[in-house]
Amino acid sequence: NRYPMSPSRQRDRRRCAQRGLSLVEMSVTLALLALTLGPAMQSFVATMDAQKSLAGTEELEEKVRRAGEELRHELGKAGFSTLVNLPEAPQSVRSFRFQPLVGFDPSNGPQWGSEVAIASARGSVIRFMDGHARSLASGLADVRFAREGRVLKIYLLAAGPGNVVDRPTVRRTVDVALQN
Repeated sequence: NRYPMSPSRQRDRRRCAQRGLSLVEMSVTLALLALTLGPAMQSFVATMDAQKSLAGTEELEEKVRRAGEELRHELGKAGFSTLVNLPEAPQSVRSFRFQPLVGFDPSNGPQWGSEVAIASARGSVIRFMDGHARSLASGLADVRFAREGRVLKIYLLAAGPGNVVDRPTVRRTVDVALQN
């Protein structure tokens, strides 16, 4: 070397060379980082999946609750003596007919309205009356009807997306007291 380095400059140069990390040190650091962050990431992913599932279940609960309220309101005036094709539980059907109670005459007794047909198909419940159809509920997986004494039983099932094993489901039974 034509220009020799001063001893102080040589020391500075050695310090700079020692400031970096060796490949082994870097590998150990990365391995420790992976070991500590791996479980944390798994926990985070599991928490996110649980929140998503809970949100889906809450949505299904709300759907079933609204359907139950609508059906209870609609079928609340069904006359026990006017039921057609509604078996005693545990048997159930997807459709039946009845006449709603529309009034009471002291001399003639209960006054019944036009016949109403209720049918469930493809996740919807439809009311047919006087040639008109009205949707009472939709977005359900299954709806069935049965009778237990003087109580109309409505079995509601809602299911979320996913495969049969993992998807969230909500089941509810709604009881409606029959008139007469």
